Amino acid sequence: KVVTLRPERAMGYIGLSTVYLAAQDLEAATREARKALELEPDSIAAQRLVVNLALRRDKPQEALALAQSLQKRLPGEARGYVMEGEIESSRKRWDPAISAFRKALSKPEPSQAAARLHTTLVAAQRAPEAAKFAQAWLKDNPKDAAFLLYLGDVALAQGALPLAEVRYQQVARLQPNNAIAPNNIAWLLMQQKKPGALEHAERAVKLAPDQPTFRDTLAMVLSADKQHSRAVEVEKQVVEQAPNVAAYRLTLAKIYLQAGDKDSARQELERLAKLGDGFRGQEEVTNLLKSIGPT
Repeated sequence: KVVTLRPERAMGYIGLSTVYLAAQDLEAATREARKALELEPDSIAAQRLVVNLALRRDKPQEALALAQSLQKRLPGEARGYVMEGEIESSRKRWDPAISAFRKALSKPEPSQAAARLHTTLVAAQRAPEAAKFAQAWLKDNPKDAAFLLYLGDVALAQGALPLAEVRYQQVARLQPNNAIAPNNIAWLLMQQKKPGALEHAERAVKLAPDQPTFRDTLAMVLSADKQHSRAVEVEKQVVEQAPNVAAYRLTLAKIYLQAGDKDSARQELERLAKLGDGFRGQEEVTNLLKSIGPT
C-alpha cells in the first residue's frame, strides 16, 4: 500500500525488502532494497539494508562498492568510511577495518566511528592500543557524549562498576536530557549499595515516561530501598505495558518475594515456568520456586 501511495519514496520498498528478508528470500529482498536506494541514495536505512543483504548473500564486494561510492559522492562525510569499516569488521579483516574507521575520524562529525574503532581494536586483540586511543580521543574530544556512553557500556559489560558509573555521570552532565545515563547510574548505585539511586531512577522515568526499561529499574531501586508497595505498583505497570517481556514478570516476582508476598511471587513464577524454553531464565525461576517451597 505504501509503495502504491508513495511510489517515489524509499520507505515502501524498504518495508517490502524487510518482509522478504524475514521470509529468507534474499534475492527479492535485495531487489526491493536496491529500488529504495535508487529512489533515495542518501537513505541510511536503505544503505544499511543493501549492505546487510550483500553480506548475507556472501557478496562483500557489493557491500564495499556501495561504501566506496559513498566515499566518492560524499568525500567530506564519515558515513562511507564507517560503512567500509563495519563491512571489513564483519569479515574479521581487522587492519582494513581499523584503517577505514581512522579515515572516518578525520572527517567532521564522525558519528560512531570512535566507538567502532575502539571495538575493532579490542576484537583484533590490540587492547593496549584501544586504551591508548580512548584516552587520546577523550583528551581531544572531552564532550563526545556518545563515546562516553559507549565506554560506560564497555565498563559495565566488563563488571567495572565504579568506572561505568563515572562514564555515565559524565554523560549526564553533558546531556541532562539523556534518560539512559540516569537510568544506568541508578542501577549501578543500587548494585554498589551507594546512596542516590532513587533520585536518578526517578529522573530517568521523568525524562522518558513511556520506556518500560526505565520503570523496571525504578521498581528494583524502590524494592532495594524497602519501598515494596510502590515497587510492586510500578512493576505491575511495566508488566502491563510490556506483557510479552518475561524478564519484567520475573522482576515482579522477585519484588513480591522481597516484600514477603510468597503467594503472589509463586503465581508469577508459575506463569513463567509454563513458558518453558521460550524463556532463558528458567533456571532462576526453578530455583526461586524451590526457595518458596510448596503451597
